Amino acid sequence: MPIRPKEHALEDLSRTKFQLVLPEVWVYRDKDKDYGIDGEVEIFNEDGRSTGLMFYVQLKGTASKKDSQIHNVDLKIETLNYFRQLDCSRRQ
Repeated sequence: MPIRPKEHALEDLSRTKFQLVLPEVWVYRDKDKDYGIDGEVEIFNEDGRSTGLMFYVQLKGTASKKDSQIHNVDLKIETLNYFRQLDCSRRQ
């Protein structure tokens, strides 16, 4: 029988938990086959109208119970430069 790697379960859990902390009117979309980007978020206002604002997210799951590992975010300069170059105005 196939075995599901723990990393796959953590990835799914990270997506679910991230969606739970977003405002209800915002929309999260999974991004498949995109290097370094797990999803995009479209921001809607309280009336349910799109603001035209969107951002990409890269999620990292951990099985750690240590706050210092859970809340720590490390980004390489190369990664920041990559994000800067993305054309956020295009829709896929």
